[in-house]
Amino acid sequence: MPARQSKQAQVLKELQEQSRLYARKATLLSNLLEQAEHFLSEMPGKVAINTQSDYENYELSFLKTARSWRLMLEFREDGELKSVPVTQASILQKAEAAKRLPELYRLLQVRLTDGQAEIDRGLQSLQELPFLDLEDADHSNESDVVEEGAVDDIPF
Repeated sequence: MPARQSKQAQVLKELQEQSRLYARKATLLSNLLEQAEHFLSEMPGKVAINTQSDYENYELSFLKTARSWRLMLEFREDGELKSVPVTQASILQKAEAAKRLPELYRLLQVRLTDGQAEIDRGLQSLQELPFLDLEDADHSNESDVVEEGAVDDIPF
């Protein structure tokens, strides 16, 4: 009987070690995703962006919710489309979001670069209008940055 107890104790010890390792990695993953969301939400010029949903029906998005800019994970569950903030997702859903974050970051870089080029073309077109004063209209500072999708008065 003592050998059986010893084997059970060994199994329990191994299970506890696996549980500790799982908890440590889960905490690290959660902390890094919170850090990523905070970093993205602190950008002065934000744009909504999402990955393609070609990975097992998961899609990662960075978008404005009712109160703030969030990383959101969209997925199908029981045939129904669901959306959950990454920071509130289950740990396995967080792992799915983490796998997509590098792609989201690359897409965001492209979107910002392409968006700047498009804005530059629009500004160049406006320079042709003699009744507009671009220098007077340029009050660039952090509080004047307009987020994509936000409604703001045009200073013309």
